[in-house]
Formats: sequence, structure tokens, C-alpha cells
Amino acid sequence: MSGPVSKRRRVARINGLGNSYKSRMEKCMDENEMIKKENSEKEEQVKSIVVVIAMVQKDLDSTKIIIDQVLKEKLEIKKRISWELEKEKRKVVRMKRERKKIRKKYVFNRQSLKKKEEIIRKMNEKVKELDTRIADSVVKFDDRMDRKTKVNRCERVIQSISNMLNDTDINTFLTFFLGYINDNSNYTPRWKLTPEETFLVKVRFGLTDSFFKKFRKFYYDRTGFELFSSRWSISNVQKTISIRDLYVVKARKVSKKAENGREYEKMTPFAVLKSIETILGERLSALSANEKLTFNDATGSDICVALGGDKGSEETKLFLALENVPKANDAHSLLLLGFYTGDDTYDSLKENFSHIFHQFNNLHKISYQVNGVTITRNVRRKIVGDIKFISSLYGHPGQASSNPCFLCNINYSNHGAKKATLTNLKFEDPVGSRSLADFPNALVNVPLEDICLAPLHSCQGIIQKYGINVLVGQAIKLDCANVCSDVGDTIESQQKTLKRLENEEYMYLERIKAVTESIHTVEEIIEGLRKIEKKQKKCKKTRKVCSSSYCIANVIGNEIYSNGDMYSCESCNKTFHTYCQGIATPEEKMKLDLNVSSKNCFECDESIPFTVRRRISEVEKQLEEQYRRLEEDKETWEVVTNEKECLTESMVKPTKGYGKKMDIP
Repeated sequence: MSGPVSKRRRVARINGLGNSYKSRMEKCMDENEMIKKENSEKEEQVKSIVVVIAMVQKDLDSTKIIIDQVLKEKLEIKKRISWELEKEKRKVVRMKRERKKIRKKYVFNRQSLKKKEEIIRKMNEKVKELDTRIADSVVKFDDRMDRKTKVNRCERVIQSISNMLNDTDINTFLTFFLGYINDNSNYTPRWKLTPEETFLVKVRFGLTDSFFKKFRKFYYDRTGFELFSSRWSISNVQKTISIRDLYVVKARKVSKKAENGREYEKMTPFAVLKSIETILGERLSALSANEKLTFNDATGSDICVALGGDKGSEETKLFLALENVPKANDAHSLLLLGFYTGDDTYDSLKENFSHIFHQFNNLHKISYQVNGVTITRNVRRKIVGDIKFISSLYGHPGQASSNPCFLCNINYSNHGAKKATLTNLKFEDPVGSRSLADFPNALVNVPLEDICLAPLHSCQGIIQKYGINVLVGQAIKLDCANVCSDVGDTIESQQKTLKRLENEEYMYLERIKAVTESIHTVEEIIEGLRKIEKKQKKCKKTRKVCSSSYCIANVIGNEIYSNGDMYSCESCNKTFHTYCQGIATPEEKMKLDLNVSSKNCFECDESIPFTVRRRISEVEKQLEEQYRRLEEDKETWEVVTNEKECLTESMVKPTKGYGKKMDIP
């Protein structure tokens, strides 16, 4: 049995236990540190794993979204493919059905066609049988048949055609049938014009391209037919028959004079033939081919041509007339040699047509074709035209000269006291004749014996001047006797009277205008003086005043002020406004400018006080005088106007009296 432990041993045991516990504690602490270290490392690993897991989760989410989209698109594609397949299946089914229908329709139409062919064959046989049976009894369709019978036969024909076609509406067939008849040369009836006929219609009636196009469309829309040939075919016809290559055509500048006297340049056309022999030969060949080239006792076996010309409006034309035609006025007998803008004077003809005159002077023989054979004949040349044109061709000075005739040497005066008239000219006196040698500068070398004056124009001129004009002049004089005192016996004197009346009318109109303006100015002057007298006008003196005691420059209107002039009085040598001294008329102003006026100013004339009232009274007298002059001028103007209107009406277009009875143009 153990006894009580000593204190020392107990302490040692306690110390031993304490050290043991201490060593264990240190060991535990070391282990704890190691565990903490391991835990921290594991926490880091766990965190890394968590981050990786989060990233993986995110990738899984995006991948899921993509997978969902892909699945959705796959589903849509699958639906679309199924829809397209269904659509194609339906289309195939529909096509099969349509194919069956077409097959059935084809079989039906084929059977129907066979039936119609059989019906047409039977009808043809019946028609042939009927034609054979009634061939002798049918009346011939001609003009002896009345209209009702013709209409009935037409209706039977149309009905037969309709029965043959087995169609009640045969308009399409008739349209084609009429076109076939028109295009077939075996049948005479036609409704469409050939290109040549269309070109002739277009030129003959002056159809423009715009009208031609619109009318063709209008006619086709209404009838369904083309009346005219195409414009392309017309163009070909025009190119075929065109003779433009035979002429020199160009535009030239010509000096013209305006009404105000100013000269200006204007572009005008000019054309001249290249070769007379070429175009004359072609024309003779064409006339011979159409059996229109004739020879008679006058022409003999020669080709007779005449050179002629005339000025119409602003242009001068030169032509060649052929005598070997059945009718003198035949259009095929004329050939245009050229034209230009200007007068038919000697210098103008020489400048523009010297080339033509040279060819004409050397035209002695001409060749043309007759059935492929060349024929050559002599050419006999002549001159035709009015007296003025012929005088220009031969270089004659004209009918206004003292030797007016180009055929004889007669000499007389056209004016003055010795003016030749029908009563004093001795036509029976021998004067001698002229010859071609008397005109060394003539443009043509045709003898004067071969000049052909226009008899119709000569007769018209003589009758007009010495017959119709005399009667017309007397008719105008009688119609105007009650209005005009003396208008003259001849148209020339009446034209001069009309010109005089027109000038007088213009003069009186200008006088009335001037007097009216003077009255307006005088009234303004009186109004200004009254304002100064009553002191009603208080205005600034913006205008320069004159030496007058009562200057009205600042109380009158701008128009009167701007038209006013200044003048100096010869008595007092002071300068005044004209309106301040009551001077308003153009006559008084002109006298002041010419220094021929004896009027003194209001400031130095002893007979006139310097009061405003007296000035107003003096100006009012002038106003009365101007009104009196205005009334006189108006009365005179009315008389002149009535005379002019009466004479104008009688000369231009009479509506009553002797002029109406004579039907004066």
C-alpha cells in the first residue's frame, strides 16, 4: 500500500504533466498551423474550382441558347420544307387535273372539228349544186340592178359567209377579207392609197406631218383600216422623184429697210438651176412617154421654149415655158430656173441669174429619150413676161424714162407741162423700131421679134386704167358729194385727197392734245395763284423761286414744275418762271425762244397792277381763249374725220351708193 505522495513528487508530476501538455499543445499548434495552411490552400483551390464552374456554367448557358436557336431554325426549315412539298404536291395534282381537262377538250375539239368539216363539205356540195341549178337564172350584179336588190344580195352573201363560218360575229373576217381584196391585184376595188397617191394627196392638199399622223390614227381608230401608206414609203417616193440635186439651194443675207428707215440683215432662200439642158431633157422624155409632147404648125419640128420671170411679193422667179404641150396653161410646161429675194432689176437679174442666162443663150439643140432612143432637135428660144421684166432683161432704162418703149424709138415726157396724154400724143408719126443691136448689154441674145408680151395683163392694165378706174373714180365722187366738197375725179387725185385728210386729222389730233395740255397747265397756274392769294398753302420753300413777286414754284404740281422754263424779261432784265408769268401755250414759249414776243412781265407792265387778283384775271382770259381754240379744233377734226371715213369707206369697201352697185373690190 502506497503511502502519501510527497509534495516534491507531486510537483514534479505536475510539472511533468505541464510539460507534457505544453509539448502536446505546441504539437497541436503546429498541426493546427499546418491544417490552416492546408485549409487556405484548399480554399484557393475551391475558389478556382468555383470560378471554373461559373465559367463553365456561363458557357453552358450560351451553348444552350445557340442549341435552342439551331433547334428553332431546324424546326422552321422543316416546316418550310414540308409546306413547299405540300405546295408542289398540290401543283402536281392540279397539273394532272388540267392535263386531263386539256386531253378531254382536245378530244372534244377534234370531234367537233370533224363534224364542222363534214358540215362544211356538205354545205359546199349544196352551194355548188345551187350554183349549178340557178346559174342561168341569176341576174348579173351591175348598175342596172336597183339598190334594194343589191342590198338583199349583199345580205344573203353575208349570211352565207356567216353560216359557213358557223359564227354570228363575222366582223373580224370581213375586215381581213376587205384587206385581202385591197392587196390583191386581181381585183379592182380598193380603199387604201398607194405610196405615190398618198404623196400626191399630202403635197396637193398641203398636209403637214403632224396633221398626217393624227388623221391616220383617227381614221384607223374609227374604221380599223389604214387609208394612207406609211410615212416611210412616202419618204421613198419623195426621194425617188426629188429634183433637189438639180438645184443649188442656200440661204443668203439680204439687207432690208425697216419702217423707221434702219437697215438690217435678213436670211432669205436662194435657188438656181444647175443645168437647163439636163432638166429640159428629162421633162421632154417624160412628156414623150406620156404622149403629151406635141408638134404643130407653130412649132414645126423644133422644141420651142420661152424664158420668163416676174416679181411677186418680195421674191423674183425665173422660169422656162415649153410650147410643145397640148394646153398652154399645162403645169407640165413650166420649169423653175431659180428664185431670189429682191427686185427684178437689170443688176439683180445679172447678179443672181448670169449662169442661167449664159446657158439659155447657148441652148440651140436638145436631146431626150423616146422609147430608149435618143432624139435631138433644134431649140427655138423666145422671151415672155411683163414690160418691166423684159426691159430689165435687155438693159432698157424703163417706162419712166423719156424713151419708154423697148421696141421703138418713141420719145415723150411723163411729167410737166409737156406731159404726153392720149389726146396730144401723135401715135401716127413714124419713130422707127429697135433691134437687138440697140441693147449691147442685154442679158439674153433673143431678137426683139421673139418677145411675147402677156396680152391678158396688157388688156387688164389698159381697161383698168382707162376704163374701170375712171368709172370707180366717178362713183367715189358721187358717193362722197354730200360729205366731201372736192375729192377729185380720178383715183389718183382721190388717193392724194385721202392722204391729205389723214395728215390733217393727225395734225388736229396733235393740236387738240397740245391745247388740252395747255388748259391743264393754265388751270394749275390759276390754282397756284389762288392758293397764294388766300394763303391756304403753307409749304416749305424747297424749290428755287424766281424774281416774281408771287412765285408759284412751291405750290404747283411736279409735272407743271418739271415742264416749266426760265426766261428773262427784256424790259426789266429779271428772270422768271414761264408759269409765274402766265405763259403756258407752246406758241408763246416758242415766241420767247425766238425773241419775237412783245409781252412784258407782270412786274414791269404799267397796265397791269402787281396784285395776285389781276394776275388771276389775266390768266383766266388765256384759259377762255384755250377753251375756244379747243372747241374750234374739235369741230374741224370732226369734219376732217367724217370726210376721211367717208372717202375711205367709198374707196376700200363700199357698203352703199354707186360703189356698192359697181362692187368695188
